[in-house]
Amino acid sequence: MRYFRSLIIGLERSRSLLLVAGMIAGFAAQAWPQATSSISGVVADSSGAAVPRASLTVKNTETAMSRNVDTNDAGLYRVLSLPVGHYEVKAEREGFKTGVRSGISLVVGQEAVVNFSLEVGELMQQVTVTGEAPLVNTTTAETAGLVGERAVKDLPLNGRSFDNLITLNAGTINFSPMHTPGSNYTGGLGNRFSISGRRPDANLFLLNGVEYGGNGSIATSPGSVSRQLLGIDAVREFNVLKDNYSAEYGKRSGGQINIVTMSGTNQLHGSVFEFMRNSALDARNFFDQKGIPPFQRNNFGASVGGPIVKDQTFLFGNYEGFRQRLGLSHVAFVPDDNARRGLLPDPSRPGQLIDVPLAPGVAPYLNLWPVANGPSAGGGTALFFSNPKQRIREEFGTVRFDHTLFGKDSLYGVYTIDDGESLTPGPDSVFETSLIVRSQVLSLTAGHVFSPSLINTFSFGFSRALFSSSDIAVIDIPPSLAYLQGQQVGRLSIGTIGGSGGGGLTLAGANAPIGSVRNFFTYTDGLQITKGSHLIAAGVWFGRLQENSEKNLNIGRVTFATLTDLLQGRAQVFAASPLANPIGLRSLQGAWYIQDTIKARPNLTINAGLRHEFTNGWNEVAGRFGNYDNGPDGVILSQPYVGSQMFTKNNAKRLFGPRVGLAWDPFSDGKMAIRAGFGMYYSLIDDLAFWSGKNPPFNFQVQLQNTTFPIPQITPATALSLPGALVSPLGVQPDIDTPVLISYNLRMEREITPNLAVSASYVGFHGYNDLVLNDFNTTFPTICSAPQNNCPAGLADGTKYFPATRRRNPTIGSAKNTASLGSTYYNGLQMEVTRRLSQGITFRANYTWSKSMDVGSSLAALANNATTILDPENLLLDRGLSGFDIRNRFSLSGSYELPFGQGKPLLGGLRPAFEKLAGGWQLNFILGLQGGLPFSPQLGFNHSRNGNTSQPDRPSLNPSF
Repeated sequence: MRYFRSLIIGLERSRSLLLVAGMIAGFAAQAWPQATSSISGVVADSSGAAVPRASLTVKNTETAMSRNVDTNDAGLYRVLSLPVGHYEVKAEREGFKTGVRSGISLVVGQEAVVNFSLEVGELMQQVTVTGEAPLVNTTTAETAGLVGERAVKDLPLNGRSFDNLITLNAGTINFSPMHTPGSNYTGGLGNRFSISGRRPDANLFLLNGVEYGGNGSIATSPGSVSRQLLGIDAVREFNVLKDNYSAEYGKRSGGQINIVTMSGTNQLHGSVFEFMRNSALDARNFFDQKGIPPFQRNNFGASVGGPIVKDQTFLFGNYEGFRQRLGLSHVAFVPDDNARRGLLPDPSRPGQLIDVPLAPGVAPYLNLWPVANGPSAGGGTALFFSNPKQRIREEFGTVRFDHTLFGKDSLYGVYTIDDGESLTPGPDSVFETSLIVRSQVLSLTAGHVFSPSLINTFSFGFSRALFSSSDIAVIDIPPSLAYLQGQQVGRLSIGTIGGSGGGGLTLAGANAPIGSVRNFFTYTDGLQITKGSHLIAAGVWFGRLQENSEKNLNIGRVTFATLTDLLQGRAQVFAASPLANPIGLRSLQGAWYIQDTIKARPNLTINAGLRHEFTNGWNEVAGRFGNYDNGPDGVILSQPYVGSQMFTKNNAKRLFGPRVGLAWDPFSDGKMAIRAGFGMYYSLIDDLAFWSGKNPPFNFQVQLQNTTFPIPQITPATALSLPGALVSPLGVQPDIDTPVLISYNLRMEREITPNLAVSASYVGFHGYNDLVLNDFNTTFPTICSAPQNNCPAGLADGTKYFPATRRRNPTIGSAKNTASLGSTYYNGLQMEVTRRLSQGITFRANYTWSKSMDVGSSLAALANNATTILDPENLLLDRGLSGFDIRNRFSLSGSYELPFGQGKPLLGGLRPAFEKLAGGWQLNFILGLQGGLPFSPQLGFNHSRNGNTSQPDRPSLNPSF
């Protein structure tokens, strides 16, 4: 078992100064929910009897916004839809002293419980208590983890990507290291997280209540050209809903990450910053053979917020720039000098060479690899070391406007943009990749208070993600080497997985240019109603998705089994997409929900809700869509059906998701809670453009097997006339089902002191209809009954094997598509200790012990797990540990205010200037310890002969297989 550990320590002088020291040590291994909160509680007298018709005033101390509400006959009150911030609550009733609670910090998605015990006396008399709401949640069944304002601003982050703080929550891991580089950016350009065992593809990021999607293919998580999420100074806090969240939340079944931006207040506030990193401070790693590569990173910006009209209108703005020049340590496997002349090592005579005659036209392709400058790697290959420089430019900006009118109406709007470009040289130093990324999010929200018990909120949201990638040759390459007329030369792939010696070579040639623009419009309206012991939330949500994609061109890829085959011009597989029209996919999505929070008893709250989600499927705007179906015998048909609809049947019309839970305070003192919940969640299919546009007649991919090389240059008109050429479909299961997840949890929380709480949770779920990649046109298998079928020696009777290369439908090639055949199981124990800031110390520690099993872990390319089903007739062969399964994980984070300066034990009696300089320092830290990720050994060739050449086989314990 491999273990990963990381430690980040930062020393700050107050929250307004910059990080001055840091260290990392690591070993690799709804209606749409609004960004608001609420306050509820009970007003009683000193004997514990309810005080009906008491008047409550809730005031935001940052903006002076206030809200009034009265208690009911049972002394209960609720104040709904409050912006996050700091509050003061006042309770008044004739015959009692006025009670005041100050210092209450509301965070996104929280229902803070603030109870009052009023003393008999004059109304003019005031009793003030300062302190935050209880740490224990006694009102909802959901499990969530807040990353608050102090953590966002203070905790040290290498790279300042605030989403890295998601892993401070129990049950969360960053799965990004297992994303395969250079895989057409499947999975997006940012971090990818598994939250309580869910797929990284199932998460939903919300920025001020609006979907914050990613760039690339299957990109459900936001990202950027730098692979960082800039704008940490624009983020106030975010909440990670992990399990059994209410019916207000939906669309995806994973974690719901609700991000809230900073806003203006009555006090002018802001920051100016510059973070710098330079290779002069770096140590040399093992692969830096020629010294430390250059590295310069500058991260700079400013923010400002304040009032336009005091107590009424506020403005906040933030800008952040990112510049990076990074020297890369590349090691490539290239043909050695002898191989370029047709001389390869003789395996039967060590040290001797054999002559391998070069096929006509092969020699120019060998120049796609640079000449070796390192030692021999065996098998006719040698190493090539290089330190090219990557260049990145990125700009980020946010503007937020808030306005309150007469205390009844509120309006806010937020616009965020991230724009960047990069140029990254490849390991072969022949091509470099140009990447352009732009993300925009706009949210407009209007709220109206009809009465303290009836509030309506309407929101409009718009998000746009632009992505474009292309490879650029840095040397002159003859146009005659291209596989497709008028394009660059495509890919050359030889040998073992990853191309690592022994006859394997680093990939050469260019990737096809790809790009997309994804627009998502959302319209939402929600009501919150309080009636007696009920809080009813109901609403609707509609979304309109537009994705214009140019991801269908494949300029060609030739695969060879060995370097010898390349020299002799014997290609194993050639695939290209000579015809590539843009695809414009459209989809309408919608949902309605109702959620009731019932105060069944003073110490028992029941949550019950229902959410109905639906879509109209996927439609191509100009009717340029083709997809393949299976015939009655289960074999894929030879011709596609053509039109505007991707599916033959829409199975996403009636997606009903019940939610139920309870929160019980067994001792009725707010210090202990037992919470449990159950829910059904769906992941709407809304990002399949990459897998759905390479089918005839408007687009198609052609495939040749066991052909000669070089390939004659082809055009759309000549591609299918090549001897042995077959169309190779790439589509989506025509009657695909929506992924479903059934979740359940049990949680116990206990307050140890007013500032210290512990919790333990059991979390489990079962998911089905998960999306996986599958080849529906592999060869026919045979069941061994030796010797009648001439089974390979050593195979036992009953063993399945593939004796021939004839596919199920021989008129087409491999037929990879996205299918709802996967399933998932997860069980986990999550424990947490939280200490709120007291005596200068705050920390959060958690431990997770869990196990995740599945059939298919992701549609995105993974470094530790195959992405395509091995045998379509036996899915259990692909059942195993999830690619993101980590059995043990521990996280610790916090801050310690150093005891220097005014009001502290040390250096408190100095002159004012020295005392101010000595004070305000704090030590911030993050520690992560976790077990290693599982992996599947894979072969670099199609040893099973099932015809699925794009999916590596797994080795068998039987050497004859």
